[in-house]
Amino acid sequence: MVGHDLDHAEVSYDSPYGRHRVSWQRNGETVVLFVAVPIGTTAEVWVPGADAPVEAAAGEHTYVGTLAPLVPSRDTIRDVVADPALWLRVVETFVGLGAAADGQELARRLIKNFHAPVTRLAEYASPPFHRGTFEPLLTRALAELL
Repeated sequence: MVGHDLDHAEVSYDSPYGRHRVSWQRNGETVVLFVAVPIGTTAEVWVPGADAPVEAAAGEHTYVGTLAPLVPSRDTIRDVVADPALWLRVVETFVGLGAAADGQELARRLIKNFHAPVTRLAEYASPPFHRGTFEPLLTRALAELL
C-alpha cells in the first residue's frame, strides 16, 4: 500500500503463469506505479487517488496517481500531544487561561488519559478541585484550536 511513510517499494511473485511485478515511487503527493502482468492473466490495479480499480491485461503498465494530503488524526489526546504545533498552541492557550503553570504540568495531568477521546481533553486538563470553573472555559478554547 502506498503511503506517506515510504517513498518507494517493489515486489515480485513467481506464479505458474510467470512473474508478477509491482513497484511504485512517490515524489511528494505524486505516485508512479509500474505493474507487470504475465501472459494469460489480468490484474486488478488500485491507482492512488482513483475511485475504482483498473483491470490490467498481460504486459507492462505504468500509472500515475495522487495521494491525498496527509491530515493528522485528532481523535485522541495522544494525537493532540503528538502534533508539535497544535500542542504548543494548546499549552499557550491553557497556560494563558491559568489552567496550568506550563506544558509539563499539563502533560502530567493528561498522560494517564492519552488513549481518551480528544473531546475529554478539557476535562482531564482542568486543575484538580477547579474542574467546574475551568472545564467549560477550556472546552471553548479547545474548540477554537481544533
